[in-house]
Amino acid sequence: MSLNDLVFPSGPCLSSAELNELINRAQQGDQAAREEAINANLRLVLSVAKRFVSFGYELEDLFQIGCFGLFKAVDRFDCQRGLMFSTYAVPLIIGEIRSFVRDDGPVKVSRGLKEQYLKLNSLRQQFLQENGVEPSPQELADLSGLSTEEVVVALDAANQPVSLNEVVYAADNQPVYREDTLAIKDHALEKAVNKVSLAKALSTLDPRERQILILRYLENYSQNQIATRFGISQVHVSRLLKKALNQAQKALES
Repeated sequence: MSLNDLVFPSGPCLSSAELNELINRAQQGDQAAREEAINANLRLVLSVAKRFVSFGYELEDLFQIGCFGLFKAVDRFDCQRGLMFSTYAVPLIIGEIRSFVRDDGPVKVSRGLKEQYLKLNSLRQQFLQENGVEPSPQELADLSGLSTEEVVVALDAANQPVSLNEVVYAADNQPVYREDTLAIKDHALEKAVNKVSLAKALSTLDPRERQILILRYLENYSQNQIATRFGISQVHVSRLLKKALNQAQKALES
């Protein structure tokens, strides 16, 4: 079920007394009352789920997980205590979603990326043992048959986030923090990452806009030359460039 297909109740909101009556009936085995009580509070689940979208999960997945908290709330709520149902339900909904996020890990990595990472890590260890130095992304690409971009993505996706303030060594009350151990900037790696970002941005454009952008900024064609090549006016080229740049920028920022 997609959230776009989900139809929330469109009638008047239930009063606390009406909702409590439904919950009492539901807890006594009335399935119709239970379903009505749940449907009346689906928007509550949606509002909580939206808070967790920034963790990188689909809203639909978070909504479905949050519904388990709502089910528990309907089954366990004590109407005699004088609490608002939402006050009781929200912590249970949040708890279900937080548990899901925690158990799923801070970053979701596809099976394909995990397999690529394991292969690359094995090749890295072998290279390090034979040569005494870490392989560059290009060297790993040559050994694995992957592109440099695929190497960078696989290695980056499998890394768990760490704090720069983490103490990695301490002696004589002189702690060494992780930020103190950072290596000199790897220009080859930076170039590969930039290529991945550029490819992502260009993939959002239609073929003509993508070609015009490449001709103008990568192959140094003038707007007049591009206009001649495509049989359009220079003004039209200028508009297409502006549109393509705006869309590419949005893709890079997303």
